[in-house]
Amino acid sequence: MDIRHLRYFLAIADAGSFTAGAQRLRVAQPSLTRQIQALEAHVGCTLFVRTWQGVHLTEAGEVLRKEALLAVTQFDAALKRTQDSGKQVCRLVLGMIPGTEDELMGLVSAALASETRCIGVDVQSKLPLELIRALELRSINAAFIRRGDVPPGWASQVVRKETLMAILPRGHRLLHKRKISPSDLCKERLVAISASAAPALRSTIDEFLHQNGNAVVEPLEADGMLSIFSMVAATGLCSLVPYHFCNMLPKSITIRRLTSVDHSALDLVLVHSGKETSPLLERLLVYIQDMRPPAVVNNSPGSRVKNTPLT
Repeated sequence: MDIRHLRYFLAIADAGSFTAGAQRLRVAQPSLTRQIQALEAHVGCTLFVRTWQGVHLTEAGEVLRKEALLAVTQFDAALKRTQDSGKQVCRLVLGMIPGTEDELMGLVSAALASETRCIGVDVQSKLPLELIRALELRSINAAFIRRGDVPPGWASQVVRKETLMAILPRGHRLLHKRKISPSDLCKERLVAISASAAPALRSTIDEFLHQNGNAVVEPLEADGMLSIFSMVAATGLCSLVPYHFCNMLPKSITIRRLTSVDHSALDLVLVHSGKETSPLLERLLVYIQDMRPPAVVNNSPGSRVKNTPLT
């Protein structure tokens, strides 16, 4: 057994089928099946159960998945460090939550623009809980996540203050309001981000909706902002999203401020261990600390969101 078998195993576990796993790995499915059979023979137990819907991990497969992820991550990190050492490359590996990559890469580029050494910046776009796991495994140096998702004991630097906004499709009954209150939404069915995709964001939304003991209609859930925008446009329902993502809205959707809401958990922060900070990460942290405050949200009725710089 070698590291390749573990990569094949993880690809199938993530894809949910041998066919999708083979496509992801760009290998023939019969060859992939033989490799997994060899792996199962080596460990002495069945790792997958086949169903008409695809494949599912057995109890033994779940155990191997956790250990294999750790082994592959550490192997790749060790290989990268060894290669960089030989090339004298200074590398910074950063995690980013989906939808923030373009803007944050501009920030990182500006922060490191004066760096004269040979540097490399790798970006991993993952959900908050996956980024926290990557931090714990030391496969990334730091991650841009929301303040409310930062685990205890980790250091963080605020990158941007964030505001929760209501987004409403054309013709919605609440469009005449300048601000939306929890009572306005108590009988509304919303489209909301799932807690698994964005824990801090969903928690902030739920706290706003349940103010004063308001009963809330069970929302439709989505795992990403683009899915939310599509569902809002298709269903005529409203949603609550961070202001930053309003830059991505189609013209048929309008924003409104909310009444009393605690936005602090939504602030975008750069989180790191606080120990053994690399020179590149230190330079990035100093740059963020010196940035100008973000622009104030304009929320006059009918206003459209303009692209505002992060700095």
